Amino acid sequence: MPDADLLVRLAEELDTTAAALLGPEVPPEAEAGGTAEQLGRIAEQLAVKNRRARRIWRIAAGVLIAFVAVNLLLILLNFAAFRSFTSEGEVVVEAQELLPEDGQLQ
Repeated sequence: MPDADLLVRLAEELDTTAAALLGPEVPPEAEAGGTAEQLGRIAEQLAVKNRRARRIWRIAAGVLIAFVAVNLLLILLNFAAFRSFTSEGEVVVEAQELLPEDGQLQ
């Protein structure tokens, strides 16, 4: 039994059904259920389920990558702002400015 995803893709490429790829149809007197058709439907359902799961994982990975990228960008911007703030000339307060004009403390 081939992988369901591979079976569906192969059927699409060959422009046929998955049931036809699984083998000849069983004569009605031997089995009324149509085993090949049932297996084909099951394979198609599994392929759809696998595609959905992969799509969900891709979306989750994309959201996680975007979240990490935004956080890294914010950290870099914060670091750059901090560096520009500390690299500016420091404010020096001279003692003479704090004393009254006569130089005497009260």
